[in-house]
Parts: sequence; C-alpha cells; structure tokens
Amino acid sequence: MAGMTLTAIVFNYNYKRFLPDVLTSLVRQTRRPDRIVVSDDASPRDSLAELQAAVGQFDGVELIRNPVNLNNIEHYRARVAEVQTDAYLLMSADDYLVDDRFCEQALTVLRDNPKVVAVWGWHVAVDPLGREQMVRSYPPDREMTLLPGEQLRARLAFDNVVPAVCCVVRNSLHQHIGAYPVLNRHCGDWQQFYLFTYHGDFMQLERKVCHYRLHGANMSTSYEADAKTGALIAQGYQQLLDRPEITAEDRQRLLAGMCRSAIRHTPFRQMHRPLVQYGASHKVWLALAETVSERLARRASDLRIRLHNQQLKT
Repeated sequence: MAGMTLTAIVFNYNYKRFLPDVLTSLVRQTRRPDRIVVSDDASPRDSLAELQAAVGQFDGVELIRNPVNLNNIEHYRARVAEVQTDAYLLMSADDYLVDDRFCEQALTVLRDNPKVVAVWGWHVAVDPLGREQMVRSYPPDREMTLLPGEQLRARLAFDNVVPAVCCVVRNSLHQHIGAYPVLNRHCGDWQQFYLFTYHGDFMQLERKVCHYRLHGANMSTSYEADAKTGALIAQGYQQLLDRPEITAEDRQRLLAGMCRSAIRHTPFRQMHRPLVQYGASHKVWLALAETVSERLARRASDLRIRLHNQQLKT
C-alpha cells in the first residue's frame, strides 16, 4: 500500500466505557491507521481526566476535546477538514471492527482502483452483551462487489445502503465536495454518500467487518420518534433536491424515495396525508403495502415477546 495513508477518527459523546473496544480493534489491524484520533464533543458525563486515562492505554492515540458541544454534523465537519492522509475512517465510540484485515484491504482497493472513492464492509448489530442480532449470508463466489456511482445513486434514492461506520473514504473527494456539505443532523451521512456518487465508484467487501451496538435511545421504535425522524428525512430529501448537480432522472428517483419515506414514517391514522400529497401511483401503493406489512410483523413480534415474558412469570 505504498503511498496510501489513513486516519481513523473515533467520535465520542458519553461513550467512554466503550472506547477500549474500538481502540483495541484499530490498533490490532494488520495495517494500523497512520493516525488514530479520539474526538470528544464536550461530553457532560465523560470528564477530560477519564478520557485521558482511557486513551492513554493505547500508544500513539490522540485525544481532542471540543470546548463546546458542536452536535454531530459540525463535529464531523471539523475533524474531516483536518485530515491530511489519503483516506480516512470514521467510527463511533460504541462501534468496533471485528475484521483485523479491514484497513489493509480497504487501502489496497483504493490504491489499485483510482476510480473507487469509498470502500466498506458489512456491519452487524449486537446487543449490550455483544450478541449478534441478525444472521447475514455473504456471496460465496466473490470477495467484493464494485458499485458504479450511478448504480449506487439509484439505490440511495430509496435507502441508505452505505454504513456510516466501517467505510474508508478517499480524502481527495473533498476537493469537490466539502466535508458533510449538507447540514442535517439525521441524514448527513446519507446525503454525503449520495453526493459522492457523482465523483466515483464504490467497493463493498462481502464480509462482516464491524459490530455496532444497540443500546439506549438508538433502540427506540415509537411512532413519535418515527414521526420526528420522518420530518428530518423529508427535509434531507428536499435539501438534495435543491442541489445544482441533481439531474432530472435523479430528481424523479428522489421524489419517489421521498414519497416512500413519508408513508413509512406516518401513523396509520394520518396515512391519508401522504396519499393525498403524492397521489395514488404504483409506487405509493407499494410503499403503503410495505409499511403495513412491516408494522404488522413488528406488532406480532412484540406480542410474542410479551406472551413469552408472561409465561415465564407464571
């Protein structure tokens, strides 16, 4: 990987207890990042002394603590703007790599494929005890999959298939696109990846490389939370639609994705609103059927869990 250098940035906010796992996963990489930084966003529950003690267990790891809280997107912008290496990897303090070869292979892909701008692998959710929450199968016939920018952009109009973590990005992209150019605290990663597709191709490693923890607020599935999330996603779509590089074809896909998202984040009693707003098109009815089936499956699962818990009590 001659000539390819890498910065890994670990973002922390009240996650000090998780730092040993993510830092261990970085320092044991077969190709350790040239620079590893822990960046704390003025965590109220993690003191500077505690963070220094946690980071001090690992040789060559730097600690940056923001004097005031920047919130996630401004925090990402600040650190990415400082990157001087050829590529960077962003991690949350509560996630960690499980593939020791990930950084090595990602840099090799970027070196050997000048048109590839980002490389990622699969990430799998785990509970607080580290137990995987899903079983995923990987293609047996290939180690990686090339995704042309235009092809990936069509997929991103409907779903963010690129993980915010375990993704190594070519830093020169930001000569064309500022770091996190759209300020949306919920959709910033997705919007940035969407704009990346205008500047190159992507490579997906067909294996598990990362665990991300489900805990606390990120496990919420209430309709109130869904409604708030839906409003931010709708704003995110509109922000992309307002960008000058969006073509007419891309605009149609984004509008269809916007419609699908509106239906998925609307309570049943208010479902008439997106139906009136977007009309009874084929894609609208597909989105409605998809949403109804997912919610019924979720409720059935919740009911089974409650019945099981009641049986255990009796």
